[in-house]
Amino acid sequence: RSYLYQMIMKKIKRYLLRDFCVYSFAAMKGSIKSGDLKIFFNDLKFFPNWWHFRKLQGGTFDYKIPWLAFGAIQFLDSYLNKTMKLFEYGSGGSTIYFSEKVDTIISVEHNEEWFHKVSAYLNKNKINNIDYLVYQL
Repeated sequence: RSYLYQMIMKKIKRYLLRDFCVYSFAAMKGSIKSGDLKIFFNDLKFFPNWWHFRKLQGGTFDYKIPWLAFGAIQFLDSYLNKTMKLFEYGSGGSTIYFSEKVDTIISVEHNEEWFHKVSAYLNKNKINNIDYLVYQL
């Protein structure tokens, strides 16, 4: 293999190892607080998801995912279905995610600027199973 290839692979492995240590340390802290080591091993399975999203630019809105733990998203993937109706307070990536999973959403947003950004996305992508409201506190 070429020298350049070897150097690139060495750098990827170093960053992957560093990130895995950071992730596993955080997971270990959570399991120590709860007193249940099973939580640590359960959280490790979400490392690939965490690492993938950590390397990308953008946020949950850009990737159409809720601002939730990967375990919660995994549960929602198996629980939600197209016969359900959903109420959401606060919108963004979760709104888009839920629109693909359930029949109807009522979503309330408190930030008018964010409301317009999400509305533009919903209109542009013809997502119409959402009753989207803005309510400033």
